[in-house]
Amino acid sequence: MYSVGLDIGTTSVCGILVDINSGEIKKSITLDNDTFIKTENEFEKIQDAVKLIGIATSIYDNLTHDATPVSIGITGQMHGIVYIDKNGNAVSNLITWQDKRADESFKNEVTYCDNIFELTGQTVNTGFGFATHYYNCINNLVPDNTYSFCSIMDYLVMKLTETTFPLLHSSVAASFGLFDIKGL
Repeated sequence: MYSVGLDIGTTSVCGILVDINSGEIKKSITLDNDTFIKTENEFEKIQDAVKLIGIATSIYDNLTHDATPVSIGITGQMHGIVYIDKNGNAVSNLITWQDKRADESFKNEVTYCDNIFELTGQTVNTGFGFATHYYNCINNLVPDNTYSFCSIMDYLVMKLTETTFPLLHSSVAASFGLFDIKGL
């Protein structure tokens, strides 16, 4: 029996195939994450979500070519977001955790993150999904056909399972900011 582990990192994407009974790593693959997209704004840190998922699924396909896993563990960049449509397809690139748009001036030299604190009493750091989404909402940057957003890991799970709506673990939801993990 085998298990697969996948990690969508900021600089590399990797995976392993493990024999569950012996703990032996049967195969491991690491590929560069070369999906960054240059933009005119220095504060933006964006990666091509479709290309990134292509890298991750090619690793998965390679690992499972001769083995059928009984479980899959997926991890990766937290905080960043991908906007999706009602069909579960990306309508944006991945806005990574390194993105600093919410540190830009909002009103009266207050940043978007500072404004979130003024509104909610909660600190949300730049790069966290909610801060990014707030900036995008205020600046009309949310794609018109957006239905929801999710992490890149959740997007990969959607593609591997052929589902159309993300199911987030509470730890990932908390990484977006303004999530009450204690109130669950």
